[in-house]
Amino acid sequence: NNYLFNQLNCHNKQKKLISLKSNESKIYRPSITNNKITLVFELNNTLIYSTIGYCATSDFRFNLNSSRGIIRYSIFLRPHIKNVLFKLSQNFDLIIFTTTSQDFADRVLSVIDPFQTIFSQRYYRHHCHVNKENNQFIKVFNMIEKPISEIFVVDTSFDSTHLSLNNVIPIIPFLGNVNDIELLELESFLSNGLKKPDFHHFISQFFQIEDLKTSTSAENLNEKVYINLSKESNQYRKMLKQKEINLST
Repeated sequence: NNYLFNQLNCHNKQKKLISLKSNESKIYRPSITNNKITLVFELNNTLIYSTIGYCATSDFRFNLNSSRGIIRYSIFLRPHIKNVLFKLSQNFDLIIFTTTSQDFADRVLSVIDPFQTIFSQRYYRHHCHVNKENNQFIKVFNMIEKPISEIFVVDTSFDSTHLSLNNVIPIIPFLGNVNDIELLELESFLSNGLKKPDFHHFISQFFQIEDLKTSTSAENLNEKVYINLSKESNQYRKMLKQKEINLST
């Protein structure tokens, strides 16, 4: 799968960049210090799928003003999102860090987390650093008052963060499939990880993404990374389930 290979190559290039500019901004909510492991979620294609224009089958719709005029967005919620996020919030500190605008994200979060009880903090596009070479938004986590070893990013992309790849928990992109069960799989996987003596070691050994930096084989990437964009996703899930069993023994 060339997608995964390209993602890792992009991540390696990003790590070498020195010249990054940061948009100064006030943090949305104060950092909360606790003993829970922090999970940082992206919105687009991780928790939701959005499309421009009216779509009758979407879960909800809203309009936003832009320089191009009023834009209507149709939003599809990833199946099981509310139940899974509630369960995860009992054992993890959940944070939103999205490359979308604050106006867009807050409208979505007003549905996902209307009482602001799920996510302890919110960060947006204007909290990202900007890669001068390609204007890509990069998430940097120095404003989160936690050791890096306790911060994990749930995302579909490897090149959107400066964290070690061992801190990335990949998830198959959500594109509106009503039969998607990835959040259920994620909740089960993370709950099992909390039972391990060292959560960080469990994650890094399970995915082994950091070890793939020097890999030149796309086939090897597919064997070790949870994300799989091909039609054989069920086959990969079975393989990973078996690997999880092996790691626990």
